[in-house]
Amino acid sequence: MGMVRGAPQQPSDRDGRRGRDVHEAVREGVRIDAATRAAGVLEADAGAAMTAWAKQGVRVSDAVVFVDFDGVLNDDEWLRRTAHEMNPERVFHLEMLCRRAGASVVVASAWRCFTSLDDLRAILRRAGLTVPVLDAVGCDSGPDCGRAKHAALWLDAHPEVRRWVVLDDAYPWKGPKWRGRVVMTNGAVGLTFVDAATALSILEGQ
Repeated sequence: MGMVRGAPQQPSDRDGRRGRDVHEAVREGVRIDAATRAAGVLEADAGAAMTAWAKQGVRVSDAVVFVDFDGVLNDDEWLRRTAHEMNPERVFHLEMLCRRAGASVVVASAWRCFTSLDDLRAILRRAGLTVPVLDAVGCDSGPDCGRAKHAALWLDAHPEVRRWVVLDDAYPWKGPKWRGRVVMTNGAVGLTFVDAATALSILEGQ
């Protein structure tokens, strides 16, 4: 997609945050070449992205993002304000990731143990998510609620899903289904632009 050139613009606060995210990615050893390519795509207009998916024959059910809530769609600063809603800034990164990848969402969080699927969908809608939320998994005893086990069973039951990635901040996802498909966020800051770009590069590489 071409870029419209005009008068020089002053850098915005959002640009500054993005720059800090990129520097953080370098420090953490993220493959910045892949992240940068994906980042350019994530900036595409949503309507144009939808048109591109249609031309490519991408189905919403073809790809799934398994996403945790705490430490991914909220962060420490946000939790000091409210513990009952997700941070729209973090949800924006999830939205852009899913739009570009043609992906739907499956919640993989301890929230599933005390919140219905309809209520989880409503929480995400209030934070600005418009892509489909297909399901929610993980409600065993234990700190991780069995999310990796239940997500693997969910994939077995949905063979139409050929591409997937995990966004989590704390718990290891063990097993062959998850090797190379997990993006660990910094739970103190939640999902960042670079995290989303890294997840996109994983989905596009499958």
